[in-house]
This record gives sequence, structure tokens and C-alpha cells, in this order.
Amino acid sequence: MTIALLRLGVAILIASMYGCATTKTKRIDAPEAMATALERLIRPGMTIEEIETAMKSEGFTCTVERQSSFIEMRTFRDKEPRHDGIDFVRCRRTNSGGFMMARLWSVAVLLDGDRSTGNILVSHYIDGP
Repeated sequence: MTIALLRLGVAILIASMYGCATTKTKRIDAPEAMATALERLIRPGMTIEEIETAMKSEGFTCTVERQSSFIEMRTFRDKEPRHDGIDFVRCRRTNSGGFMMARLWSVAVLLDGDRSTGNILVSHYIDGP
């Protein structure tokens, strides 16, 4: 019975460590700070797969876009600055922005072929009722 309790304790400890894991970008609330943090995470020359893995570890879902457009929004009405005809990995995440509010993030990791250029564009705004 003592061994069973010890195993249970170890299992709970491991589960709590993984459950308490935080991302490097979770508490960021400013687009400039997000860009800076992601520039440390996404290095020039990373493959699309490496970019997606790094961004997924930060809670983003990603898709590859070719010859597409990206708008660096700061409010939901923004139409500029707009970047057209670019290749990038688009990664999105929604965080709580307060009571009944959502903080919407969209990140473009620019590509040269199938590798990161190291340049990152950030769209961010808060939405709610």
C-alpha cells in the first residue's frame, strides 16, 4: 500500500507540473511586446514545421499562407498597415481580455520559401459586447 501511495504522489506531482506550465507569451498584452518575445522564439532560417511547433507550444494554431495579405490591426476596424502578396505562417490565439472580453492575436511569421526570414508581424485587438 505504501508503494501505491508513493506512485500516486509522484503521478500527482508530475501532473501538477505539466498543468502549471506557462508559455512565454501568455501574459503579454501589447503587440510590440509580443513581437519582441516571438522574435526570440522564431529565428531566421527555421522551417515551417519548426515555426508551427514553437508557436503551438505558445498556444497558437497555425496555417501556411502563400501570396496572401496580413493587416496589423490594433482595433477591429483597422485596415492598415496592410501587407499584400506575402508568404507567411499565420498563427492565431484568443486570450481572455477581461470580463466578457477576448484578446485576439494573429501573428504572421514571414517566409522566404519554406524558411523564416526572422520578421514577425502582429495583429492584436480586444473584442467583446
